Amino acid sequence: MAPTSNPTMVAAMFSPDSPVLQLQQVPKPTPAANEVLLRVRACGVCHSDIALLDGRGLRTSSFVAGHEICGEAVAAGTDVANDVTIGALYSVDLGQTRADDVGRRHALDGTSGLGRDGGYAQYVALPARALVRVPEGVTPSQAAVAADAGVTAYHAVFDVAKVKEGEKVLIVGAGGLGLIAVQLARIAGASQVFVADPRPHTRELSRERGADQTFSPEELDAAIANGLSVDVALDFVSVPSTFQQGYNALLPTAAKSICDARLVLVGVGHGKVEVDLRIAVVIPVRILGNLYGTSENLASVLKLIQEGKVKLELEESPLEKICEVLDDLRAGKIRSRMVIIPPV
Repeated sequence: MAPTSNPTMVAAMFSPDSPVLQLQQVPKPTPAANEVLLRVRACGVCHSDIALLDGRGLRTSSFVAGHEICGEAVAAGTDVANDVTIGALYSVDLGQTRADDVGRRHALDGTSGLGRDGGYAQYVALPARALVRVPEGVTPSQAAVAADAGVTAYHAVFDVAKVKEGEKVLIVGAGGLGLIAVQLARIAGASQVFVADPRPHTRELSRERGADQTFSPEELDAAIANGLSVDVALDFVSVPSTFQQGYNALLPTAAKSICDARLVLVGVGHGKVEVDLRIAVVIPVRILGNLYGTSENLASVLKLIQEGKVKLELEESPLEKICEVLDDLRAGKIRSRMVIIPPV
């Protein structure tokens, strides 16, 4: 589809002066020489959007929000190679959308939707290097969620934790990323997958997606006290209480296998924790961080979705309801990954 001749578009704008996103008519972007213009087909909603608004004083400029992007290529800059196909659907590698040095791929403040114009709009212009072709059978909404939640969970399981055949895995927090991680841990060969989450419906869904046993936070504390131990703990919340639960569940493994117990912090949480340094020396647990992933991870997740090996829980909402959706996300009312659909 060719881009419309209308020189403006609807976009949800972040402003450092506003606690909410603002729907505005703004100029439609023109791709630079190394960029591709996408007609946005879907853009996933993320807790990072709330963090962006809550930390708005850290930003000094306005931009289009939204960073989980899937769109149709409608125009390309003069320097873009022929491997970008006009009319094809692409998911966007968040780590490659920076306007500056590619090597700083994990400093995400300059990425689309978090520092430069993103996908809560009808169109977005992005570096061609950031685009990953969406395979047949994967919907725009699935590809949008894969661009962040899928990539982050995949990187955590396969590249950071490096879950191995026969290992036991604990997943703390089974929201959108955690539910994907349950399935990926199974694909990686985990012998047992445990999930802790305070929400009964999420624990039920975790079991449907492959978890062997689920716990409320209180039940997890009791299980650990009664001897539950794992090889890998993935913390998708990352607050002091969940850190401690993951750490405690790893201590029996760490006592038997030096430097093989891994605690991976995935959720961008808050707070400080205390660790008994004597235990940390004698019973070492590797503590690892995981912020995002790679374009190769994105391609792998899209392939798993295409093959039906990873299932996503999705809801869709029009762009004009973005503020309501973010309010519901903040209030904990959304049970799946929400995806924004801009007007055609």
